[in-house]
Amino acid sequence: MRVDLGTLKAVGRQQQSSAANPCLGSLSISSETPLSNHGSKINRFSSKAAVLHAVRLDGNALRDADIEFRKDREVVLASALQAGAALELAAGTLRADRDLVMQVVTEDGRALEHAAAELQADVEVVRAAVTQHGLALRHAAPALRAQPETVLAAVRQHGVALQFAADGAQGPQGVRGVVLVAVAQAGSALQYASAEQRADWNVVAAAAAQNIGAVRWAVGTVAETMQLCAAVVLAGLAYVLPLYATVAMSLCLAYIGRELWRRAA
Repeated sequence: MRVDLGTLKAVGRQQQSSAANPCLGSLSISSETPLSNHGSKINRFSSKAAVLHAVRLDGNALRDADIEFRKDREVVLASALQAGAALELAAGTLRADRDLVMQVVTEDGRALEHAAAELQADVEVVRAAVTQHGLALRHAAPALRAQPETVLAAVRQHGVALQFAADGAQGPQGVRGVVLVAVAQAGSALQYASAEQRADWNVVAAAAAQNIGAVRWAVGTVAETMQLCAAVVLAGLAYVLPLYATVAMSLCLAYIGRELWRRAA
C-alpha cells in the first residue's frame, strides 16, 4: 500500500501541536478526545473559557470538566442556570451559597433538590422554588411543608403539589383555603386532601368542575351524590347523546347547587 509522506508529516505536526497545547488539542477532532455524552467538547485539560462556553450550551457538560471547576462560582452558576439539575455537580460550599441557589431556583425550582439542607429550610429560597415549580415542595424542609403559606404558593403553580404538604386536619392538607386552590388548579389534587376536606361539598364541587373524574376521591354522602351525577353525565357522553348529557348535567348541577345552598344556610 502506498503511503503519502506529506500526509504523515501533517498528522505528526497536528499531534505535536496537541501535546504542546492541551486546550487546542481538546478542540481538534481526534479519537483521543471524543464528544461526551452531553455533546460538549471539553475534558479535564480544558481551559475555563472552554468550560464556560460548553456549560452555557449544556449545563451537564460540567461533568466532563476538571473537578476544580465545580468549585468555581462563575462556572457553576452558568451551568446551573442552563440546567438546574447541574447544581448537583457543584461543590458543597456552592450548594450552600444562598445568592447562587436563589438565582438557580428562580429559573428552575426543581434545583432545590440539590441545595444544601439549610437552604431547603430557608423560607424565601423555598418560596422562590415552589413559585417556579410547585412540585419542588417535596424537597422543602418538613417545617415548611407544614406551613400553609408556602404550600399555597406551591399549589397555585401545580395543584398536585398538595401531596407533599404535611397531612392531617391541622396541616395544609386540612386547610380549606389551600385545598380549594389546589383542586381548582388540578382536580386530581383532591386525593391528597384530608378526609374532612374530601367530604366537603364545596371542595368536591371545585375539584369536579376542574376534572369530573375527581369525584372518585370524595367521601361520605357527598361522594355518593357526586359519583352518581358523574356516572349519569359520563354515560350520556359515552353513548354520544349530547342532549341527554346536557339535561342530565343540568339536573345534577341543580341538585348540587340546592345542596350547597341548604348546607350553607
